[in-house]
Amino acid sequence: MHLDFYYEEGTNAACDNFICCRADSGVANDPSNAAGPWGSYLCDLPHKVLVHFLQFAKNEIKPDMLLWTGDNSAHNVWSNSN
Repeated sequence: MHLDFYYEEGTNAACDNFICCRADSGVANDPSNAAGPWGSYLCDLPHKVLVHFLQFAKNEIKPDMLLWTGDNSAHNVWSNSN
């Protein structure tokens, strides 16, 4: 999953930027292009989806172990730091 800590619901998911669903994407003119509360197919994942997934796994699935293999960064990898 690619987490985007700057994801904003209602912003434009079909923007001209490299990464959308952020404040600098602007508000969606067409509701079908708006970033939804639980994410958008065109964008990276909002943080709250990960939080709810982990809560569900802990409370409902109750796994003995969870393996996390990485590739978590948002698609704007140039913003990553060491």
